[in-house]
Formats: sequence, C-alpha cells, structure tokens
Amino acid sequence: MKLVRRFFPVIWMLAVCCAGFCVEGCGEDDGPQLSEVLQGKWYLQDYEIVVDGDSNTYLTIDYFVFGTDGRFHVYDLYQTDVLDSGKYEAGNDYIRFEYERGDDEYLLLWSVQSFSDKEVCATYHDQSSKRDIQASVKIGKERVEREYK
Repeated sequence: MKLVRRFFPVIWMLAVCCAGFCVEGCGEDDGPQLSEVLQGKWYLQDYEIVVDGDSNTYLTIDYFVFGTDGRFHVYDLYQTDVLDSGKYEAGNDYIRFEYERGDDEYLLLWSVQSFSDKEVCATYHDQSSKRDIQASVKIGKERVEREYK
C-alpha cells in the first residue's frame, strides 16, 4: 500500500498527460480548412435559385475573389466592374458575406454542404428580406460553360 501511495502522484501525472495528448489529437482535423482553401478566384459553375416561388430567376455572376484580408469581390458575367464587394468569414460549414449596395446593407449566410480545394457546394435560404430566396450554388476553380437559365 505504501508503494501505491508513493507512486500515486507519478501515476496521476502520467494519466493527465496521456489524457491531454488524446484530447489534443482528437481535436485536430487533418483535412483542409475552408478559410484557407477559399482564398483566390472561384467561378460560379452551377446554381439553382427560386425567388418568391419562381425558378425562372437567373444569376449573372461570373466569379468571386476571396482575399487573404477577409474581403471579397463579385464580378458580373457581362460587365468588367465589381458587382458587389465586402467582408466575408468562412468556417468549414458556412460562408458569411457582409456588403452594402447603395444605402442597403446585406448579410448572406451560405451553408456549405461540401468543399475541396477545387469545388465548394453551398445552399442559401433567406426569408428575412422582402423576398423568399432559396438557392444552391457550386463554385469552382475552373471556368465551365454554364447553361444560362
């Protein structure tokens, strides 16, 4: 019994250290982080959008540029100007956009369904604005020929 009491603090410290390594190892994700993968130019490759029940709405977005400084720019398919720009934040399951257009401020939250270093698939649903908007988008590193809806 004296032997156990003498080595109890050592055993306790080893147990705590082992638990710390296990928790640290379990908390790390070996996969890529969307916030790192997202930086750069991403083309709108495909989408489905329904506005107020109408699926005949189309998007003229050509591509997005996500900066390392937390800023984004959206470029139109038919113009060389920036369509929108603002701040973004990305986690592995969301992309949050904040921007202004005229006197109006916008906050969009994409729910990321899947991502890789070449493709991001996300959905968006907004009922808080004046319109009911539901969309799913696919953006990718390569430009693809889109069917204009």
